[in-house]
Amino acid sequence: MASGGLLVAGASFAAFQGLHWGLQLMPTPESVRDRWMWRNIFVSLMHSLLSGTGALVGLWLFPQMVTDPIYDHPSWARVLVAVSVGYFVADGVDMLWNQTLAQAWDLLCHHLVVVSCLSTAVVSGHFVGFSMVSLLLELNSICLHLRKLLLLSHKASSLAFRPRPYPFILVHKETQQTKTCEPVTRNNSTLSLKDPRRNLAVSSYVQT
Repeated sequence: MASGGLLVAGASFAAFQGLHWGLQLMPTPESVRDRWMWRNIFVSLMHSLLSGTGALVGLWLFPQMVTDPIYDHPSWARVLVAVSVGYFVADGVDMLWNQTLAQAWDLLCHHLVVVSCLSTAVVSGHFVGFSMVSLLLELNSICLHLRKLLLLSHKASSLAFRPRPYPFILVHKETQQTKTCEPVTRNNSTLSLKDPRRNLAVSSYVQT
């Protein structure tokens, strides 16, 4: 069974590596300056959609993985974890091929830790439930990757990037006697494009 998991991880690596190469032959938005970064994040989005939704559906169909996250799991859950192992290895290779070690060392360390943990579950057949729960984080990455793609495409002003249902936010002000909430107009947000992969959470600062 361990060899089967490694075989799935190898096939996943080949598939994601092929996706990286295939995107080089396809056109990217004309407004994109860093085409490699756009392709890399697009591949990450595909993995997040697959693993995040797969983990959510899997835990809903087989809740025993939550009550016994070490031993109790179906075989397909182990396959999903192996697919993620292949993706993180492929992403690490892609970063080494297109960036210097000084640029990518922190993400490479992150990938090394993730691959080590997920590979342990794939090879041993234990802790698959824990791995499935950790893959739920990819649901959040779906939104983050979409925002990054819009940033790289210079679509930060679009409604898809930043919906504005209200023209103001509430800021709490405390005094010695009362606590009040005052509306403050939301100004332009400050967005960091220094390194999109290291700053997945795009910060918005409220200026008064």
